[in-house]
Amino acid sequence: LPCETATESIKPMPELKKKYDVSFIGSYYPDREELLSHLLDFDLHIWGPGWEKVSEESALGRHIHYGESSYEGAYVRLLNESRITVNLHHKQSVESANYRVFEAPAAKAFLLTDYNKELPKLFVQGKELVTYKNISELRKHLSYYLKHGGKRQQIADAAYKRVMKQHTTLCRIKEVLRIMKT
Repeated sequence: LPCETATESIKPMPELKKKYDVSFIGSYYPDREELLSHLLDFDLHIWGPGWEKVSEESALGRHIHYGESSYEGAYVRLLNESRITVNLHHKQSVESANYRVFEAPAAKAFLLTDYNKELPKLFVQGKELVTYKNISELRKHLSYYLKHGGKRQQIADAAYKRVMKQHTTLCRIKEVLRIMKT
């Protein structure tokens, strides 16, 4: 079964203002550093464990929030304060969506994620989720959706509805029980 989201802890926080144009919230890996280093001309903000490996003096280092007291504790807030949340699946997730694919929409955050084979089975591309396959597409989508806030919010709202209808923890439990009955 696909991952899901715990809607009791991941929620929209409409009282928060959008502070960050582009965010990446996740662990450091060299491929993520490489990808994000191509986004330095955007208002990029990075949180997560392991990013201290990148020197604060490097061009990417200026975009990293070092020493955030607990990015886990601030996770839902950061999703809600970001106009666009970028997702990059770990190399182990080449055929399945990671938790971020469900968590960002559960917070009504706009998610721009790298493509993987499971995504078209879970969301309608372009209406509930936007994907990229390379840096050029990522940059193009970032520029477009930063300029088109209404369209960005429309997609985030549609993704939220899909997650609440089909991708919650309760939905997965029901699916497991259905499978066990057969």
